[in-house]
Amino acid sequence: FTSTRDLIMVSLNSKYSELSLLLDPSCGILSDVTFKIVRSINKERAEDSEVLGEIKGHKVILAAFSPVFKSMFFGPLKEAKDVIHVEQTTFEAFEKMIEYIYQSDIDWSALSLLELYDIINLAELFNLPKLTNEIKTQMEAMPLTMESLMEVAHTAAQFTQFEEVSSALLLTCSKFLQKTKRTPADQLQFALDQLDTGREKTVLQLLTLVKSNLLACTNCGEDECLNGKLVDINEKCTVGLKIKVNKNKSNYWGPNGGAFATKCYTVIEVPNGNTVKIKESENGQSVVHNFMFHGGPLFCYDCC
Repeated sequence: FTSTRDLIMVSLNSKYSELSLLLDPSCGILSDVTFKIVRSINKERAEDSEVLGEIKGHKVILAAFSPVFKSMFFGPLKEAKDVIHVEQTTFEAFEKMIEYIYQSDIDWSALSLLELYDIINLAELFNLPKLTNEIKTQMEAMPLTMESLMEVAHTAAQFTQFEEVSSALLLTCSKFLQKTKRTPADQLQFALDQLDTGREKTVLQLLTLVKSNLLACTNCGEDECLNGKLVDINEKCTVGLKIKVNKNKSNYWGPNGGAFATKCYTVIEVPNGNTVKIKESENGQSVVHNFMFHGGPLFCYDCC
């Protein structure tokens, strides 16, 4: 980082920031602008509006971070009023944008996807590209399940005006789909399950992305194959994954893997977070095992 601004911005999610103290009315430094977040009740009568909340700030701080605020407060057509009405957003979204500027500690995981898009909309309006990029990063790391996949993907597909963010989120969804539904037959069944849901176009987008995702490994789903490495995250142990036992867990499998050392298995069910049902490749017998034992993973990837 080469500038003071960049040094400030790196503390985005820090547990302590001196700037965030300014949001506390008791800090002794008074605010000089108030934003009233309003919702119009009657579009033909401006006075018919509901105040959703008020957020206070400091013009010089806001102007330092946003060229739009700079023009609003210090430009040739600057606002003469110290109370500014803000429409077409939510109180929560505007509050989070202000907290971001003041370096407050923000728990992004507590926000819904729609709330994140509300903040992205404000980031675009007030020209805060680093905020947009931060939320894009948060979205790409969003935990997915087969139950939530289509809701997340379909939401992303609706916000085409934020092309870079939505494209990144759709790509994340397609990679999850590719890792979870590994075979063409599974992917076809997934598509058929979405018929008459109103999300058929989104499914087509995902499957097109899956086809273009030329991952190095069709088993672990990673660009750099994880063959032989530990399956150390339970969420990675999905149906269809090919695995072998972790030979280092001799207190579970026997010395050097015991009779299980040379066997190959496929995950056929994950009953809960602690166990996994696997099927032996040779005889087709299935059995349930723990996923972890004495704090360590019991299985390795078998990608070859």
